[in-house]
Amino acid sequence: MQISSKPVYEKDRVVGLRGVLRDITEKKNAEEELSLSEERYRALVDLSPDAICVTDGSGVFIFVNDAGLDLIAAERHSDIIGKSLFEFLHPDYHIAGEKLLKKLVESKSGFPLTETRLVRVDGKVIDVEMAATPMQYAGETCVQAVVRLSLIHI
Repeated sequence: MQISSKPVYEKDRVVGLRGVLRDITEKKNAEEELSLSEERYRALVDLSPDAICVTDGSGVFIFVNDAGLDLIAAERHSDIIGKSLFEFLHPDYHIAGEKLLKKLVESKSGFPLTETRLVRVDGKVIDVEMAATPMQYAGETCVQAVVRLSLIHI
């Protein structure tokens, strides 16, 4: 229950209270369910053996899970966060990557698993498979991608 009240005055004397009682059970239940859903999502992302990352609409990383660090041979999140995906996308794929990023942000629809090449922090080139979809993150349209080594490497 949520209670709001104000004193009722008569000649500078409090003679009563005027109040409203509101049942906020549904609101509290919805907040709790949302919190549990966020916890489940976070655990899924953190435990995923696949790299999961989020870039803003221009391709700058704003999130990467630990599997993403491993995939790209980075030691810290700060090695990736704030950097452009084009720093890690093989130069042969830059033009296609720019077109795809623009399409993702503008069309609001994802794309299925596709192959591309990345350049790891240590300079090694790797073949990967990735799927991506636009999503809302911090109030703007961003891109969430799932990336894994190509079956060629497994």
